[in-house]
Amino acid sequence: MKNELKVLKNHDWYTEVHPEKENYVFKVEETGTYDVTIQFNANNFEINVKTTKTGDAVIGEKTWTVVGFKAILGKNWDQTAIENDMIKQEDNVTYILTKTNLTLALGTYKYKICANHGWAENYGDDNDSESNASVFITRDGIYDLTFTFNQATKEVSATAVPSVTDGISQIASDIKTKKVIFNLQGQRISAPKQGVYIINGKKVVLK
Repeated sequence: MKNELKVLKNHDWYTEVHPEKENYVFKVEETGTYDVTIQFNANNFEINVKTTKTGDAVIGEKTWTVVGFKAILGKNWDQTAIENDMIKQEDNVTYILTKTNLTLALGTYKYKICANHGWAENYGDDNDSESNASVFITRDGIYDLTFTFNQATKEVSATAVPSVTDGISQIASDIKTKKVIFNLQGQRISAPKQGVYIINGKKVVLK
């Protein structure tokens, strides 16, 4: 996870001393509880950050909301929209939101997942708070969109399916989405064949 900081002089934003005028960025490799030591050299403006993991993460109750384009969420980038809050699943780490009967044109639709109706904690592609996740639609139509978020790994994904089907949920081959696929034994699958799978938290039958 990426973290950022700045160093200021005399508590004044106009005297920040990091020479590039950008946030200093440091990362930790895994979620957890850390001791963080920040060292600053006033002579050369060099910043050093040392992190020491002291414990595993404790996942608390948070409200996770899908925020993004109005076409897929009804409101444009509104983190306060409670109608776009995700529903916690039985595993206590997976959250899902499904929006049905959306009329979508060919195009790319951006979205993110944010915590507690604010921007202090949010996730897009590759767990990055600075990039949006995307749903790619390559044909005009009416779709059901299912957004999935893993609170433990911070993985974000979305699946688009035509709203009108033959009665069996199938993933449209002409919609490019980021899929998380498991078989019924809980094993992650990269190239599913015929059968029943769990795709982005939803049971799907592939013929």
